[in-house]
Amino acid sequence: MQVGRTINRNPVSEELWNKTVEHVESFVKPTKKEIILDLCSGNGLLAMPLSTKCREVIAVDISDNLLSKIDHEKYANISTLKSDALEIQFPENSLDKAVLYFALQHFNLKETLLLLELVYRYLKKDGVFYIGDIPEAEKRFLFFNTPDREKAYFDSIQKDVPIVGQWFSRSFIEKAAVNIGFTRAKTVDQPLWQINAHYRFDAILIK
Repeated sequence: MQVGRTINRNPVSEELWNKTVEHVESFVKPTKKEIILDLCSGNGLLAMPLSTKCREVIAVDISDNLLSKIDHEKYANISTLKSDALEIQFPENSLDKAVLYFALQHFNLKETLLLLELVYRYLKKDGVFYIGDIPEAEKRFLFFNTPDREKAYFDSIQKDVPIVGQWFSRSFIEKAAVNIGFTRAKTVDQPLWQINAHYRFDAILIK
């Protein structure tokens, strides 16, 4: 509930979230030797299970309140950093992998390019950047799927207060990543059991 993983305003079940974590891990493939950067980590909902399978997770979020929810006694290899994701600073080629889940919609197109550049710089060669739950521009009206919701969407544009945030095409993500320097970039459908599978997708970028 704290980070918006809800269905009709009800928190998703623990079983469903565990399946989501397994889905993320199938792309990230964490190992005990690796340092993983979790951007916009919120309350550590993803950082905590990932930390059990890697050397360290660095959880970055702008909210002290959410970061304080992370159980550091149980997950001692999680370090937290209160920061805007666009202001992070790490040594170049120092991180093995990075994840950004259910958060890309908070960045406009220019900010997204900057974020990709930052992560690319800090990842080691062959490092993985997994971006999950990206709103797909071509499917926005599968989300705004009633006349009332359509009206709310267009009203939000006129007021410059978008309801979801930035919507992305798959080609933008793939081509932007390659333009920045990633050697491989692909987008993938979410499994149908995912709560947002009808209008969101995932991306895997390899340095």
